[in-house]
Amino acid sequence: MERIAIVSASLPPLGGGGISSAHYHLYKALKSKGYSVKAYTFGDSVKRHKEPDIYRVGLPRWLCNLIRMITFVGLRLSGEKGTIYQFVDTIIGSLGGLFLIMRIKKFRPDIVIIPDHGAVSAFWPKIKDAKSILISHHNPARFLNNPLIGSQSEKDVELALKVEKRALRNIDAVICPSEYMKSEFLRTYSFSGPVEVIPSIISNETIVSIKKNNFAEKIGLRPNTPIVYIPSAGSIFKGKDFVFEIIRRVASQFEKPICFYLTGEIDPVLMYCLTFLPKNAVIYAPSRLPYHENISNIKTCTICVSPTLIENFGLSLLEAHVCGLPVISFDVGGNREIVRDGETGYLVPYLEVEELIDRTVFLLTHKDVYAEMSENSMKHSITRFSSAMTVNKYLNFFEKRL
Repeated sequence: MERIAIVSASLPPLGGGGISSAHYHLYKALKSKGYSVKAYTFGDSVKRHKEPDIYRVGLPRWLCNLIRMITFVGLRLSGEKGTIYQFVDTIIGSLGGLFLIMRIKKFRPDIVIIPDHGAVSAFWPKIKDAKSILISHHNPARFLNNPLIGSQSEKDVELALKVEKRALRNIDAVICPSEYMKSEFLRTYSFSGPVEVIPSIISNETIVSIKKNNFAEKIGLRPNTPIVYIPSAGSIFKGKDFVFEIIRRVASQFEKPICFYLTGEIDPVLMYCLTFLPKNAVIYAPSRLPYHENISNIKTCTICVSPTLIENFGLSLLEAHVCGLPVISFDVGGNREIVRDGETGYLVPYLEVEELIDRTVFLLTHKDVYAEMSENSMKHSITRFSSAMTVNKYLNFFEKRL
């Protein structure tokens, strides 16, 4: 095994999100091991960044929008009323993948690593002399029957699964980032090959090397003002509907000045609600930021609070741990595979917002407990999720199972 191709919808610095970051870190880690690695993206329609060994393509935005409109109208006319986007993603991904296959074949890889989201390999032929590995990050089936994330169109998910099952035909092995995602994969698909759990990779070294950005001073906060980091606060999947009440009640109970760092896009409705917070609450919501800048801001924070409603393997929670932040979140999805309850943070029962708020205030007001958890968080993330350890798990899997 010498040549490895890694495929992703996008890659930093153009694309963010957990899947893109995980594939980018894996690409970097394998290159550092001396392997010949090339990365290919199928969702970067604007080529603004050039990096050696990364080939970026994507359908034109007008065509993506047209596909979305046709799919939306078609499913609505068929009587579907839920949220529609899963099938669109597989259409765009599989079509984008057609622009990659010849380029990948020319590279003559021994191994091709593919994400499930987008079904990029649905219309690929078998790549000669190459083993194909699917990483099951997404799995649209798990978004059904959860009213808290909105009504999802069953037909939309059904069509997306058909395309993803087609993509599985030429897959030799599957890697899942958590035991939770493995159970969801086995529940959803029939697959006779090996299915392994290997956590998504992050670059501890990169995170450690990034300097703290003391944005607290820039926005006029006094020294030692606690800062609560809420990742992807505007996403319905990450608990957007709970964010205002969590902030309001934490600020009310804490009473002293307190800041909340909200990442991701925040919609106008939530921004309007945030204008009614107690006077001691300060909101810092700079929208989407480059990876390094976001990590720099996280290092300025005190704790991470995530009311996420669905989670495969929360990279944002792991990144917070690497930065020394205790994490408080719902015990959902793969969260318990990152957060050690009572040691590196708290996992509260699903939807127990009251307990999540209580735990947050407790940590903010008990400095001795906080200091111990902060130290445990950093140690735990480095010993269990170091990039060197994780990439070795990939290499062992390649050697033993392929």
